[in-house]
Amino acid sequence: MIPGGEIGTVQVTFLDSSLHLIEHQCCHCVSREDIATIIGSALFAGAAGIMLTQHFDSQEPRPTPDETAWTGRLFVACEPFDLILIDRIIFGPKTHFSFRERGYLDH
Repeated sequence: MIPGGEIGTVQVTFLDSSLHLIEHQCCHCVSREDIATIIGSALFAGAAGIMLTQHFDSQEPRPTPDETAWTGRLFVACEPFDLILIDRIIFGPKTHFSFRERGYLDH
């Protein structure tokens, strides 16, 4: 976790129910307080889903426990609004880490 409560810079993409792009916010600094902002922006855009991507310089792109907990809080916060956290993918130089593929975003 980055000092000050931030988990890092991510790309936030809002998609419709057919997974078509509605809006993309580049370099969105995400902290614990930004969950409400992300959900509000998704609702304002008329999105059905949210996709997060992030780039790490490390060879093994693995989230910290705080990043995993934050992603879980966003996942739970989406549910009352019928929003889907489609995935959060962390890209490294040669590999990636997908929260969906690893089972973190299953009910």
